[in-house]
Amino acid sequence: MTEHLGPASAEMTPYEREQWARLHEYWAARANERGAPAWLTDGARAVGEVTGKAGRAVGEAGRAVGNVIPHQVKDAAQSTGSAILDRALHPTVDGALHLLGS
Repeated sequence: MTEHLGPASAEMTPYEREQWARLHEYWAARANERGAPAWLTDGARAVGEVTGKAGRAVGEAGRAVGNVIPHQVKDAAQSTGSAILDRALHPTVDGALHLLGS
């Protein structure tokens, strides 16, 4: 409940931590009042985390292979990998944007 307070929460009294947590919940609710429902915001955040992890994994694999393969092969593989990743993520991003726009 107090993870959003950071390291400063260790210096707070239990009463102060409770009040800050309540204030944080209030402002989070106000921010979402006219915005997207919480389940949609959480879903979009989860999609972002998954696509970020996939992107990092592809990048790490590309760097590992890049140290061994000649430059011409690297360029072709990189453009092919980008095209595959774009095609794989395109429906996910479209779905998330559609949900956000509804």
